[in-house]
Amino acid sequence: MIPVNRRKFLGAAAMVAARAAIPGRLSAAPRWAGHIGRADAASSANALLPATLDASTLRTLAAAALDAARAAGATYADVRVAELHELEIRQRFGEPLVPDVDLIVTFTYGVRVLVNGAWAFAHGSAPDAASVAASARGAVATAKGNAAALKPSSQASPEWTAAPPVTGEWTSPVRIDPFGVAIEDQIAVLWAGEQAAQRTSGVEANGEVTWRRESRVIASTDGTMVTQTTCRGLPYFGASSDRGTGFVSLRLPLVSTSGGYETILVPTLQDQMKVAGEQVLRLASLPYRPMDVGRHPAVFDGFSMGSLSIATLGAALELDRVMGYEADASGTSFLAPVDEILGQQFFSPLLNVSAGRAVPAVNAVKWDDDGVEVHPYPVITGGRVVDYHTSRSTASTLRSWYERQHLPMASRGCAVAVTAADPVLIRTPHLTMEAGDSATTIDALCKEVGRGVLVHQADWGSLSMDQRCGSGALVGATMFEIERGQIVRRVADAGLQFATRGLWKSLVAVGGTNTVQTCDGWGMKGQPWIPVRQSATAPAVAFKDVDLIMTGRRS
Repeated sequence: MIPVNRRKFLGAAAMVAARAAIPGRLSAAPRWAGHIGRADAASSANALLPATLDASTLRTLAAAALDAARAAGATYADVRVAELHELEIRQRFGEPLVPDVDLIVTFTYGVRVLVNGAWAFAHGSAPDAASVAASARGAVATAKGNAAALKPSSQASPEWTAAPPVTGEWTSPVRIDPFGVAIEDQIAVLWAGEQAAQRTSGVEANGEVTWRRESRVIASTDGTMVTQTTCRGLPYFGASSDRGTGFVSLRLPLVSTSGGYETILVPTLQDQMKVAGEQVLRLASLPYRPMDVGRHPAVFDGFSMGSLSIATLGAALELDRVMGYEADASGTSFLAPVDEILGQQFFSPLLNVSAGRAVPAVNAVKWDDDGVEVHPYPVITGGRVVDYHTSRSTASTLRSWYERQHLPMASRGCAVAVTAADPVLIRTPHLTMEAGDSATTIDALCKEVGRGVLVHQADWGSLSMDQRCGSGALVGATMFEIERGQIVRRVADAGLQFATRGLWKSLVAVGGTNTVQTCDGWGMKGQPWIPVRQSATAPAVAFKDVDLIMTGRRS
């Protein structure tokens, strides 16, 4: 970040706003950033950030790109134009008056064109019509060169799936604009939560939140022109302790979501943080020892299950990975080929998973970056794969399956450009795993275990998968040993290793709605990898057996 005082920051903002107000004279200044000190904390982010570009300006820039692409000879073109405002607040341990606060403004665009069967993409960050049009013409020139170099192939590429042109505007629901709340008031919320947890001696706590507000226009030569304004919060509240037998951390069930400041104004936040502090100290004080390697029953809490479902199933169901388009980037999929997977009893009949991009999911939108309206859809029903995550460029691969199921052949709305300047890739929407009997608590799941493990709040950083998502390992997560149905100690220097299909086939029990939790994390894709925030909701579950491995050195 660039450290600036308020005067310099506002001066730069004023210059940007002034240039933005002059048609045809927008400055090629793609990014502004400022580190806010104590004197500025009484202000809101809206008072410090440059004025937001008007939606009509974004639409004008999008139209300029499409006009230039058509004139240059594009068969089809689409464009995404966006401005993103970010507010990041990180609370340092024990320092209520010295938080890290950063403000960032980013403008980006990306143009995708089709010429004679060949695609090309160009992007930029200069908010003026001439630059956007030049990028569109450059993309067309590249596509023409690609078309000339194409060799005949015995395997035709999937057809570009038709979608009705759409127009309109959509804004994610926000009751309280976080950019309109004084920064010092937001810091106070983080500080109060931290202090509530630290009432328990031996506990440390921290809190942070990032707000992202983006206006994005998606337009195409088919006639689509939509404007979406999204507001997303990425909060973290956690408590930790290394008193006793080793380090343990817990986080509150506040995860990345679509919405405004109201999403972190939880009336019971301080009470939750106090309870988390007490719980983390109790867990850290449990006996801590290694456990015999081998196959053991395993119970996963809802948070861990959400992480596991995204890592093992979410990515494997992305159809571009299944088709091999990501083979030299993020990888392929063990759920291939589709004709041998769809409809087959591949997993436990207890497994039911759906996908969607509805509010309050962090990736909630009305239209994806192909301009397709999004709707929820099942992907696994009774242990059988019934659909994949698709886009307009891949959906036709499933034509025969959709026809047999009497479903319309259409994209599932999973096309995502993380920023407007990024290429459009299929990304896993929010996954929801169906809960079981409401009476099945996590304690009830543990009581059925003679000797095994409980996996607690395993995040995506604990999971590593192979190139096909066909096998993986969970290392570094907090695990507890279960003996005769009771949690008796923490497991030291151990991890879990699994074959994905075998793991899901060994699913023997699913917790009720009282065990359901939502997790979030970063998903990586592309070349180079491009991160995107993803989320999943799942109940606690029990697996018949999983391989427990030793990760530390034996004495």
